[in-house]
Amino acid sequence: MFKITNLSECIEKLDEFSILKCLFKLSSSELDIYYLLRNRSFENPLTVNEIASMLNRSRSSIQKSLIKLLQLGLVSRRLVLVKNGGYTYVYYVKFRNDVKEKLLKLLDECYHKARSIIENL
Repeated sequence: MFKITNLSECIEKLDEFSILKCLFKLSSSELDIYYLLRNRSFENPLTVNEIASMLNRSRSSIQKSLIKLLQLGLVSRRLVLVKNGGYTYVYYVKFRNDVKEKLLKLLDECYHKARSIIENL
């Protein structure tokens, strides 16, 4: 995390990571999961256990983070048949355009609220 001393510095340090973290209120763990899934194709999704193993985190913390990412609409899941019988969910990132639309909507809301606050000073 960096300390912002003025608006110019804030704008200079603005990147995709900080936008996602701020607008969606994501933790570092949730961002790690999002980027891990984003770097995989739709045809190659991951299970909770695979994500936990790859990020060296507990299964329960991964599940908790995935629930939030699902609720935000950043990831999706589908049910797949397991080799030994039974089913499990696999997770993947939604299309980038879906995420872009959500981010732009949140950014517009933030802009309009900030503008209203400033106009009422």
